[in-house]
Amino acid sequence: MRGGISLGYFAFLSKGLSSDITVVRHEEGHMWDSKVMGPLYLPLVGLPSLLNAVFRFTGNYYDFFTERWANRHGALESDPQGNLHLKQVKRK
Repeated sequence: MRGGISLGYFAFLSKGLSSDITVVRHEEGHMWDSKVMGPLYLPLVGLPSLLNAVFRFTGNYYDFFTERWANRHGALESDPQGNLHLKQVKRK
């Protein structure tokens, strides 16, 4: 599997992904979830996220609720093809 896993304040990324800012920001979003949820992170986010990675509950991996949370906290958005992009700041 290519991607990353976050546990607490640590993120483990597949080789070559540490230079991809969108993947790093996404995993930082999971770290934020972990910080806020504490011991509830693994059953509420970690396990469902892992199961989604294996079984793909949604067509687009990033449409699953745990991944949307991580993207929101990492200031990211995904396109219909499942590619991550830095969220554009809307200026008035």
